[in-house]
Amino acid sequence: MSTLGERIKYAREAKGLLQQDLAKQIGVKSSGVISNWEKNLNKPDAEKIVKLCEVLDISTSFLLDYHGKSAFEVHLSEIESIRKYRFVMLHFPEGARMIDAILDREYEIAGNMQKQAERVRELEKRISELEAEN
Repeated sequence: MSTLGERIKYAREAKGLLQQDLAKQIGVKSSGVISNWEKNLNKPDAEKIVKLCEVLDISTSFLLDYHGKSAFEVHLSEIESIRKYRFVMLHFPEGARMIDAILDREYEIAGNMQKQAERVRELEKRISELEAEN
């Protein structure tokens, strides 16, 4: 989601709120205000941005799609996974430990595969160089 309106809508729907529910919780006069934000016809002011983040349980970085100079950012597609993980962590800590173990192992495998792919590229390049010499 590349626009502020798309991120507001995504977060609202992920939270299971209707536009009218969100409007009431953040103190705007009608669901039309939320609709206009989601359609990018208008933008919330700074006070409403803070309230949106509080009600929708999202960061201002996510909402504004600004992460400073950090290379780390969370994509919208990852938010649902994070929400699920937090739920499991809260209600089933052993499940969270299992998820962590699986992620650690998959991360290690992916790293090894990346190293192997780099090595294959190096070998292919060397083979090409040798063939060009002959």
